[in-house]
Amino acid sequence: MLELNQAITASRVKDIRAPADPGDMAFVASIISRQSRLIGVATLVGVLLGLAVFLLVPSSYKATAVVLIDFKRLAAVDENFSTGSGRIDSSAVLSQLELLTSESVGRRVVESERLDLDPEFGGDSDLLSSLREKIGLGHAKTELPSPLRQRKALEALQRAVVGERIDLSYTIAVTFKASTGERAARLANAIAQAYIDDQLDAKRVASEKASDWFTQRIADLSSEVNSAQMKVIQFRRLHNIVTSDGKYIDEQQIASLSEKLLQAQYTRSGAEAKASQLKTLIDSGETTGALSEEFANPVVVELRNTLIETSRRAEDLANRYGEGHKLVVDLRRKMADLQGALNDQFKRMYEAANTEAAISSTQVVTLQKELAQLSVDTNDSRDARAQLANLESSAEAVKTIRDTFMSRYVDGIQKQSFPMTEARVISTAEVPGSPSFPTPSKTLGAGLAMGFGAGVLMAIAREGFTRRIRFSRQVREATGKTFLGYLPTLPDDRLVPIGSAEQIGNLPSLYIETLRHIKINMDLERPGMSSVIAFVASTPGEGTTTTAANFAALCAKGGWPTLLVDLNFRNESLSRLLAGKLNGGIAEGLSRGADIADFIVETAERNLHVLPAAGESKTENPGDLLSSPAFTRLMTALSTQYRYIVIDTPALGVVADADALASVANAFVMVAEWNRTELHVVSSILQNNSPVRAKLIGTVLNKAHVKELIKLRELHPRAVN
Repeated sequence: MLELNQAITASRVKDIRAPADPGDMAFVASIISRQSRLIGVATLVGVLLGLAVFLLVPSSYKATAVVLIDFKRLAAVDENFSTGSGRIDSSAVLSQLELLTSESVGRRVVESERLDLDPEFGGDSDLLSSLREKIGLGHAKTELPSPLRQRKALEALQRAVVGERIDLSYTIAVTFKASTGERAARLANAIAQAYIDDQLDAKRVASEKASDWFTQRIADLSSEVNSAQMKVIQFRRLHNIVTSDGKYIDEQQIASLSEKLLQAQYTRSGAEAKASQLKTLIDSGETTGALSEEFANPVVVELRNTLIETSRRAEDLANRYGEGHKLVVDLRRKMADLQGALNDQFKRMYEAANTEAAISSTQVVTLQKELAQLSVDTNDSRDARAQLANLESSAEAVKTIRDTFMSRYVDGIQKQSFPMTEARVISTAEVPGSPSFPTPSKTLGAGLAMGFGAGVLMAIAREGFTRRIRFSRQVREATGKTFLGYLPTLPDDRLVPIGSAEQIGNLPSLYIETLRHIKINMDLERPGMSSVIAFVASTPGEGTTTTAANFAALCAKGGWPTLLVDLNFRNESLSRLLAGKLNGGIAEGLSRGADIADFIVETAERNLHVLPAAGESKTENPGDLLSSPAFTRLMTALSTQYRYIVIDTPALGVVADADALASVANAFVMVAEWNRTELHVVSSILQNNSPVRAKLIGTVLNKAHVKELIKLRELHPRAVN
């Protein structure tokens, strides 16, 4: 039953804590809620600043003209102009944007609109200077030279104009800001027109310079072409070089003889092969076998067919009537005649093939001699031809260059008659009906946003820079141990004598739940065994005495024999809470060897006893007393009599008495005061007291403000109901 109640209590304590993460929106929302006054003041200041800007800053107007960069427009007059795949590189549009806001375009506008005489753009009057003259703080302004006025007007113009590409299109918005709407529209249109005029002038100047250069260059190239062609003609005459259809005569003759020679060699080879096959056929006598198509003329075919048919009939009759039969003898005689005729035919074919081979051989020899002689003559003129080829190549190269320059020159002359650019105005600037700045929506909205943003940043900085412990995550960060819960601030009317019936009943529910959480963790560490638990703090006044007393009362209320021991010899606040005069305490018992039972005080709670620190006398060296073997034996003996021994100790940051308890205490609980104890203090003290840190089961935050914890989202409202 006890274990079940402890588990339920632990789950309730876990549910009512809602630790905040600094990276969560809920944590930021909690900061805004806590620092709402600071954020409200900052927002109000921002709105007031926006209102001041709206009332005091002079109105300004904006007008916008739109220019289209239409590269395809040039294709109507320039056949060589190409946009590739139809897409224009974005860098080309950005280059035109820079040109539109350049000084060259700006100077055109300054000169055409005479802005150097306009007070708004650096004319003879200046608002600030005039004001100084009126109140007697300045001297009369001297007139600036014309170049300086123009320069000043140009700088003012460039500050007032903004060129911006519209999305990913090839259009540029030219926006101009001025003190009046009419002036803004007029100057926006003037800048767009000046940009187009500047492009036209640039093209005209470039064409004129190119035309002059082309004229001189073409004249020089024409002279070079004439000179090169004369050299070619003179060289041909000198070396008697004649060509036909672009080819040399001797080369054409060589090609013709080579072709005839190949044909003669082919004919000779064919005739020799045919004669060889016929001779083999005649010598073997196999005239009835398979023949190639070139030997199968009609006469041979007819003789072969007749011979084969006669041979078949003779064999048939011989098988039927015998070889001596008259018909067989006649057929054999006819076969001999046919064979002789066939042999005569093959011999005639053989003689014809030999004759054809001899004629072809004679032609081959003749052609080879002619070709050899012609090759010798051609080789003799090869050097002259190479020199002629170089001269002709040089002349042709110069002529090609001359023709190219002439073509480009003609194109340039034609383009000069088309005053067109790739840019055109597609939307002129109109006079705006209302100022662009300041407007209530912009100034007050910006002031509201900036004020609220600044307030939130200041609130977050204010929260982030504090090092006081207020959150459970800070406890875990500083100690590396479990956070056991919050102990709310107790009003004075809740402070009752130790062991009285009202001690636990008057405590807030959150307070009791945290004490139960401590007890659960202690029981989990030492299930079913006697436990010695010491409450420690980093600095005095953090509430270890009250916490230890209430924890002991809770344990006793559960029916467990509990001893509350006061070991804070330097501030015996726990002992002073006991009613009546004390006879002594643990100091007297250890130093005099007296029976410690004589100094244990009973309370109204039957299971709760208190062992004071000392009587009227002060303990000189409490550290030596606590580290003595007698103290260890005493605590061992008391552990056999009580289930829980709760010890109140002095602050770790003041003395090292609590460090001496590490050998006898089973666990330590750190008590830190909410919103007062600093992170680095707790962390440093635990690092310097490693025995205490090793047995530390967790930390509680004492004197916590419940309403603030709910705002911090560390507690749910139902935790305090």
